[in-house]
Amino acid sequence: MANNVLEEKFPFLQEGVFLIAQVNAMTGQQRLLMQKVDPRTGQVLIKDAINCIHVAVGNIPTEEFEATADAADFPEDVLRIRSSEKLKEISLAPEERFQAFKSWVAGIAEVGLDAFKLQRDIEVAGKLAYPIVSRIMTFAVKVDPTLLTEHIENIVRECQHEGTHHVASLTANILPIVQLAQKHHYDWILEVILDLALPFPVYLNILKSDQRTVNFFLKSARHNEPFLDELQAYAEQNSGDENGARELETLSYMDVGARAREILLKFGVPCLPDYSGMPLFPPEYAVLEELEELLGKPVPKEGGTRLKHGFQGEGGHVLKLDLSNQDLKSLPETLGNLQSLQVLKLEDNHLTILPASVGDLKSLQRLFLQENKLSALPQVIGNLPSLQLLDLRFNKLVFLPETLGNLQSLQVLKLEGNQLTTLPASVGNLRSLQRINLRRNMLSALPQGTGNLPSLQLLDLSYNKLDFLPETLGNLQSLRVLKLEGNQLTVLPASVGNLRSLQGLNLNCNKLSVLPETLGNLQSLQILKLEGNQLTALPTSVGNLNSLQSLDLKKNMLTSLPESIGNLQSLQSLELTGNQLTSLPESIGNLHTLQYLYLYGNKSILLPESIVQLSSLKELRLS
Repeated sequence: MANNVLEEKFPFLQEGVFLIAQVNAMTGQQRLLMQKVDPRTGQVLIKDAINCIHVAVGNIPTEEFEATADAADFPEDVLRIRSSEKLKEISLAPEERFQAFKSWVAGIAEVGLDAFKLQRDIEVAGKLAYPIVSRIMTFAVKVDPTLLTEHIENIVRECQHEGTHHVASLTANILPIVQLAQKHHYDWILEVILDLALPFPVYLNILKSDQRTVNFFLKSARHNEPFLDELQAYAEQNSGDENGARELETLSYMDVGARAREILLKFGVPCLPDYSGMPLFPPEYAVLEELEELLGKPVPKEGGTRLKHGFQGEGGHVLKLDLSNQDLKSLPETLGNLQSLQVLKLEDNHLTILPASVGDLKSLQRLFLQENKLSALPQVIGNLPSLQLLDLRFNKLVFLPETLGNLQSLQVLKLEGNQLTTLPASVGNLRSLQRINLRRNMLSALPQGTGNLPSLQLLDLSYNKLDFLPETLGNLQSLRVLKLEGNQLTVLPASVGNLRSLQGLNLNCNKLSVLPETLGNLQSLQILKLEGNQLTALPTSVGNLNSLQSLDLKKNMLTSLPESIGNLQSLQSLELTGNQLTSLPESIGNLHTLQYLYLYGNKSILLPESIVQLSSLKELRLS
């Protein structure tokens, strides 16, 4: 026992590969360590570990468990106790736990490749909440990929009786391997499985699993000859049978490829209409046909994860649609038929209005409408419950509908370069909003509700016509960046000092003549920009800005600086160009992190003797 860990090592699969049972002698926590070691040097070449593998004893006899485990009223705690440390389990001393645990590890190691199937059967039968066979299998693939090929061949041999394959057993063992291949992008594993020409019902079962696994499987299957031959044989034997026909119909809305579609159609299996090689449900197919008329050309199908011009789809649905820079002047009213659409890109067109059916896009997460000619949004824009990003930059919007506040999932709102003079009061209802860009509009005031945005991290109001800010602004406790450059502010609300998360504050080019003492409460502030205002003095509290790294005060009317300026122990850059300073406080020498000090454009300025104490100074500009 070393470092309070009980440990025993067992050879596994091939030379230099080990499973190691470990139990902490103090806590009883168990760990399965897997290693491949260089036999000559002892160096560990590959390793992985699985924590919290448990030996738990339930309070129910085996016979009763097997008889009642599938019953609706079976107590789930009994199942969970078999796999989860979070619930009460039988009390065992660490030494007893180690004896039980190493016995299990020894059994796994002894049966070698058969361990994958045996452990999988245990996990399925026991309904274990945290199965681990895929982790052991992943380790084995890293050690030697041919091990998994051998394991797959063993499964196929063992899951048959008198020449007939057992479909349920095959599916139970093959599906996890396909999911493992999908997770790690092991395309070659899929080719091994497909080339074995398994009974087609096994493939049908795989195609009923999660969508990622289905997409990964079809990527190889649609071009795999043994798979297509099995489909042909299955269709010949079962297309006339009601159940068989129903099974084949599950393929009709998948992108199974041209040859598979030919087979299905040959045997009378109805297939979805094909648009650019993608089967689509009729209402969605109709949308693309109408868009084709508007564009004067087909809408191409785009592959890969990065969407370019065209559409992406799966399972008979359009998921992404990019019609950017296509000279579109209108959209079809049928657009709302795209019920699974997640991304819609329409930037750089000539749209002046959106169809009312846009409110039917319940799955839409990102909507890009920048650089169009929109002067208004339909009320139904608020009917998009999944919308996370809305980009409306550089349009001609003069107002926003009150329904905007219904977008409870909205995280990013971009409105730069419009003609907005006000914001709807409902903007305060956007509880998920994290970033809002309102640069270059014509806003003269903000609604009180602006302070009701608990998730807001960035607020950009640069180049508007704001001459005051609401006190409620100080309620934005998550705000990190506040940009107010190029407005007409003469004063800041005292509540600005409540913005405890604020890291960047840009107040350049306003009409500020005084700053509130509460400014010194901004303990997270790193960048403060005040260029081009009318400041004659700074509040003493500025010295409390312990995190401040950059302070820009050029082109103001400062005649002096407070002694507290020397307390800015994080300050790296101090810009004082173009003021009316004649001297600097002696405390300036305390700025030991200061690297850049700009003083030109002032009167004949007297430097204090302490200036020589600026040990980090890289640049001092006096003229």
